[in-house]
Amino acid sequence: MTMKSLRRDRWKAIPLFAVFLVVGLLLYGHGLTNAFVTLDDDMLITLNTVVHELSPHSIARAFTMYDPELYIPLTLVAYQILYHFFGLLPEAYHLLSLLLHVANALLVFLFIRELSGRRGVALMTALLFLVHPLHVEAVMWASAIKDVLSSFFLLLSLFFYMRFLRKGSKKYLRWSMEAFGVGLLCKVSIIILPILLLLIDVREKRRIGEKNLQEKLPYFVLAVVFGFIAVVGKLSAVSQMNMSDLVLVSAKATLFQLTSLVWPTDLSVLYPYHGPISLSSPPFLVPVIFCFALGSLAVVLRKKMPNVLFCTGFFVLALFPSFFNYAKVDIYITSDRYAYIPSIGFFFLAVSVASIILNRLHVSHSARPLLSFIPLFLLSAVTFVQVEVWRNSETLFSHAIQVSPQSFLAYNNRGTNRLFEGRIDGALEDFKKALQINPGHRVIWSNLGDAYLKKLMLPEAESAYREALKIEPNTVEAHVGLGNMYKHLGRKEDSLAEYGIALSIDQAYVIKRLSEAIERQNGRAP
Repeated sequence: MTMKSLRRDRWKAIPLFAVFLVVGLLLYGHGLTNAFVTLDDDMLITLNTVVHELSPHSIARAFTMYDPELYIPLTLVAYQILYHFFGLLPEAYHLLSLLLHVANALLVFLFIRELSGRRGVALMTALLFLVHPLHVEAVMWASAIKDVLSSFFLLLSLFFYMRFLRKGSKKYLRWSMEAFGVGLLCKVSIIILPILLLLIDVREKRRIGEKNLQEKLPYFVLAVVFGFIAVVGKLSAVSQMNMSDLVLVSAKATLFQLTSLVWPTDLSVLYPYHGPISLSSPPFLVPVIFCFALGSLAVVLRKKMPNVLFCTGFFVLALFPSFFNYAKVDIYITSDRYAYIPSIGFFFLAVSVASIILNRLHVSHSARPLLSFIPLFLLSAVTFVQVEVWRNSETLFSHAIQVSPQSFLAYNNRGTNRLFEGRIDGALEDFKKALQINPGHRVIWSNLGDAYLKKLMLPEAESAYREALKIEPNTVEAHVGLGNMYKHLGRKEDSLAEYGIALSIDQAYVIKRLSEAIERQNGRAP
């Protein structure tokens, strides 16, 4: 490919981006006015003093902090820039996400075209990526800018690597490494890229030897460095992990994501699981059998249908970093945004298989665009509706409750939002419902106490806080709540004592609560 043809390709990409942008606006445009939601948006954006300033000091702060678990300095800088120019206007944050999603779809097209050499397959794969409803969470959640931004650099790195393979120029390999490094600064979940490159090498029948591994050495060095940083941020979560549970939940998450890609109904921001985690339990036995069968099939077909092995490997490897996110007090199988990059492997395989079937059925090329339009239209219709789910916190968590009526966290989150909005009776109702489902959740008891305190039902508030402390004496939320209650009663010494206990348990949490109060007082929170 000559430089002249490269420039010609670059110009051809502009109208394709324009088409993708029009499609993106048609599907997501009505969601640009969606509000921030009380699911990390407050912690990362609306109440985060670090992003409310754009200066050398604030940029340096972004590079020396976690969020509180993830290391995402460039994402925080992106928030700083958005806040500097647009304040807390949600439209600006959603528009950035949409533009990144459209750019990612274009990069999917370029990557798959280089990989397969088939423009039609690449275009259909990119369109499926663009319109699939499973990606609504990544695009419509302001806190997920880190996912679409890191994905942009991951896809850029993959594209440059394919150019390196096709052209042999070392500059493309250098650009690929640089894009990977920048992407890691957005979110470390793209750490799996070096393995994906080796998977590409296997598909391209490149020998995996010393020379090949030396070529990947800078990628692996970056992955190890950022992997260490990631583990430090998630030490508390890592310490809770049980390897057998991790394997079982990972198998269930894999099947769940594949099912959602094939049949995207009942999509939700929360997918709770309350039963036992055991291989003898059908909810885990079936996914394990499925994953084993899928892997075996991919190996058996590796020579006859190499794309099956490549796409299966791509899907599982890209999904792999998300497997570690389940390890919390409450089990949540997966999240829609985790399928953002893995879905590319699924779409590529689906389109490739569909192309083979159409060829064997001797379907004319003139009829194929119409056949392609049907799934794209159906998926687009679901996406258009799913965008409305993210209208605000109330619609988001109400929908989660509708999908999973036993999701106590959904009730708690909706109650927290109602409490923030001053809808105290609704908040009390939600917290009580959450405790009916899970009466042993100390934070929900503390939230219930906060709601009673707002209504000046002080005996009930104290009882709720004490219940939280029975479950866990070091519940910092309950000690802060009691401090607030005693302050209201004028019991200064008792109030200071409770605040002191809270500070000794989690100083960062108390400072955060004080910062939030100041932000709200200054009118910066929406």
